[in-house]
Amino acid sequence: MENFLLNRDVNFVEKNMVIEYGDKKIKFCNNILQVIQKYVQSERKSCEAGGILIGRENCGNSNLIIEFITEPMTADQRSRNRFLRKDKRHLDFFKKLYEENEGVYGYMGEWHTHPENIPQYSFIDSNNWKKIGKEMKGGIQYHIIAGIQEVGIWEYNAVQKRITKICSIDWKGILKMKQLFKKLQENARSIVEIIGLVMAFLIPYIINVKELIALCFENVSVDFDNIGYYLLLNTENWVISIVLVFSVLLWIRKFNKEKIFNTKNVYHNYPYLWYWFCAKILGYQTCNLKLVPPYLQFKLVLNDTFSSYNVGEEDDYPAIEDEEIEIKKENFVQVSDEVNLVLADTYPIENQQLPIVKRSLSTITINRVRPDVSRYYSPQFIAKIVDEVRNLPRNVTDVNVFPTTNPRHTLKIARDAFKLAERGNIKKLVVFPQEKTGIRKFARKGKVIYNNK
Repeated sequence: MENFLLNRDVNFVEKNMVIEYGDKKIKFCNNILQVIQKYVQSERKSCEAGGILIGRENCGNSNLIIEFITEPMTADQRSRNRFLRKDKRHLDFFKKLYEENEGVYGYMGEWHTHPENIPQYSFIDSNNWKKIGKEMKGGIQYHIIAGIQEVGIWEYNAVQKRITKICSIDWKGILKMKQLFKKLQENARSIVEIIGLVMAFLIPYIINVKELIALCFENVSVDFDNIGYYLLLNTENWVISIVLVFSVLLWIRKFNKEKIFNTKNVYHNYPYLWYWFCAKILGYQTCNLKLVPPYLQFKLVLNDTFSSYNVGEEDDYPAIEDEEIEIKKENFVQVSDEVNLVLADTYPIENQQLPIVKRSLSTITINRVRPDVSRYYSPQFIAKIVDEVRNLPRNVTDVNVFPTTNPRHTLKIARDAFKLAERGNIKKLVVFPQEKTGIRKFARKGKVIYNNK
């Protein structure tokens, strides 16, 4: 008999997946999910895959941690709709772990894939779990079936001969949580600093500083010489909170002054407000533009969010001289107040990648003509962009930018082409993000960098 308990309490702690089930917690280490994900049958010709789960039990409670997993091996039988674990090396690996760790690790169950979006165990699966239960002479096993969209986890109680679905989660959710943890790690220092500011504000209320001051000076008479005591006695907790917050903030800003924001190798796609807060409030002076979405690069530079920007070493973008730059203009018979500016830098850009609603607009494509996608610094490329922007028809006020520019180019383009204050006629600048997969289409709606209309 099966009891469906979908989306039971599933948490992600330190990149690990923790399932709360009954009176126990089951932790699946991060490597377990990473291995299984490699074998998801997203392609029509993909064969089923599987292996065994190995873990240990917490001696102080009934909690489990599943730490090791085996992958398909050469002697295993694999087809589109079937996986048979035949290779003895699965159990050899388990026996080695068992012996080397004095019996700490035990067999926890099996995993395999299904070529379906929402996985369900089959009659063959349930019979196999029962067979394993008999061989183990009772006990509890855990079985993972990975579908294309979701992962299902079942518990088999060999004594009661009962199968219970304890969890069902989607792969997208797992990936989002992993990305969230990466971002939290990257911004750990800033988050701790914010917590420090909050604590500085709350401390006077938590310990009631005003009352403590009153106790300290209750026998002190007030006169002209100790007027400071009088002022201190009449200070409210909220005033003390503000003084503490500003004191802590000054220390934080001094500490961050020489630090570079965005240092780790993760994609720094954060809301602009977070960048502004870290720069203007927490006091970061320098921002690393590498691995920042192009539209955010434009916005950060044009808004002078940080005092300076790191775009990598010069060796990362070696200068190239006398490069051929191709300029193509379309739909310029009658120019409206809105034009497209396509900047084909690191990667070429085709018309079909632009959103349909923008394809009929007057379009300037500036393309670096080269045989590869290597990243170079091209003064000619920047000069052509600046020239085209400054020579736009006077009636043009809106510019849509579709870029594949590297950070060093973006920095120069933003400053030289679009940071014109009142000297230019561009009132609205919109930069369109690009998809990471497929033909890398640009989003239907762009990100407004500034709008001075």
